[in-house]
Amino acid sequence: MKALLIYFIIFPYTLFSQQLSNESDKWLNESLNNKIVDSKELITEFIKYDFSKLWLQQQETRVGFIGKNFQRFYIHFNEIIQNDTNPSFYKIKGSTRVINNICTFEGKIKIIHIREIDKVQREESLKTAVDENDTELLRRFGSKKFIILTEYIFMEERNQKWSGYYHGIMKSNFYIKNNIVHYNDLDFSDSYSHNLCVGIWKVIIPYLK
Repeated sequence: MKALLIYFIIFPYTLFSQQLSNESDKWLNESLNNKIVDSKELITEFIKYDFSKLWLQQQETRVGFIGKNFQRFYIHFNEIIQNDTNPSFYKIKGSTRVINNICTFEGKIKIIHIREIDKVQREESLKTAVDENDTELLRRFGSKKFIILTEYIFMEERNQKWSGYYHGIMKSNFYIKNNIVHYNDLDFSDSYSHNLCVGIWKVIIPYLK
């Protein structure tokens, strides 16, 4: 069974026991070990929040590729619902498109890490903003910023052409204001990114005409 690496910008509980691909695992470790990422784990503190709207925003700007030939890949999330009894899990429905082949899928997202980012820069910039009464710096650094790392698996319906499943890691940026999760649009730069995903696609059943 051939596996294709997939990267895209902007996922049954038992399936989360599957081992991550080398690329996904490497990217997860690099994300956690980045110097701007704090080492303190915050899942327990933040699990009470609903992150579904975070993943549903900015869908029109998503770009990605799949396979060795870097084929253009499109994905859209139609619905994301937090599990009432286990809030670290979310149920998702959506669709994918490669060339003219469209598949619908269902799957789950599992929160695996939440960390604060840019902590040192925020403290330094906030001090400067207060000293200089800089309203723009206050806007950008007045709120703490975080990343949330999740494991996803999307199962495309078996009766569709070239159907398969996607499994990997997604990283998103957010901040909390008025006790609500917000998409991080506070600070844009050349290196800015959001809802980044790395994973694999594997076929699950041959398509029969």
